[in-house]
Amino acid sequence: MNQQYRWRRLATVFVILFMLLFMFVYWGWPSEEKRVRNVLSEAAEAVEDEDLLELSNIFTDDFTDDSGITREDWELIVRTGFKVYDDIEIRVSAVEIDIAEDQATITFNASAQGTYVPSLFKGGMPQVDQGSAANVALLLEKRDGDWVVIKAERLPLHFIPNEAMELLR
Repeated sequence: MNQQYRWRRLATVFVILFMLLFMFVYWGWPSEEKRVRNVLSEAAEAVEDEDLLELSNIFTDDFTDDSGITREDWELIVRTGFKVYDDIEIRVSAVEIDIAEDQATITFNASAQGTYVPSLFKGGMPQVDQGSAANVALLLEKRDGDWVVIKAERLPLHFIPNEAMELLR
């Protein structure tokens, strides 16, 4: 009788542990959609923090956009943008996510605003550049278990500082 009681107790403990593990995985483990959405949040936060290193970790080395900008060009644009804009704010809305195995697409409306730094050096009032909203698409791929951006479509190029455009020509 004592042996049978131990087995029941052991089986009960295993069932409880299995149920707790299942609940953790089901509710505690982020879904693929949440992980993809986090990439967008991390990118927006990195821009606001002017953190090129964090932003670069989100984009692949073979990144391109639909107008032919490579990752190297993109980093130059962003670095120059961080030099000429301060207090950058990114607003994202109407986020739609489509996931198919190891590929995902995020489409969203984005707008940015920032203080144009050169206006401060001219002795003038700070100029706040209110970028117009754009509908952007990011194509992501799951590599080594992480979602990373491989391509962008419809990135608004009107925000690119003239200084960066001159360097790209």
